[in-house]
Amino acid sequence: MNCIEVNACDLTGRALDLAVAMSEGATNLRFDTVACWWFTLNGVDRVLSSGWSAAQNYCPSTDWNYGGPLIGRELISFSEVCSREKDGRNVTSWLATCRPVHQFQNYTSRNSVFSGEGPTHLIAAMRCYVASKLGARVSIPKELLQ
Repeated sequence: MNCIEVNACDLTGRALDLAVAMSEGATNLRFDTVACWWFTLNGVDRVLSSGWSAAQNYCPSTDWNYGGPLIGRELISFSEVCSREKDGRNVTSWLATCRPVHQFQNYTSRNSVFSGEGPTHLIAAMRCYVASKLGARVSIPKELLQ
């Protein structure tokens, strides 16, 4: 499996969901014959794809059932950000921030604040969470970035 380092703040879709799973301790990442990425999280096989059972799907960047509890546990907060597009219309995005709840490998200061921005609360929060656990750059299989 060929991996590429990407900025946590640029992650979207299945790549972001995988980075969240990695932050949660996922192991055994594999690609199966029906074009799905699987991994093991807390002893359960999960899939980075929709259309499977709720017990198998894993999509914290788009489903509040997965992302919501993580936001609460990690004490992630939000503020609204407004930026301008080239055509002049206002587009709302969200800034998520958190402080480390648990010690991790690159922990340097109790005053550290991590952030992530995105078009939805969930995307912003998951980018923030990944940055807080794995750092600003994350190694992701390049096939997930296509």
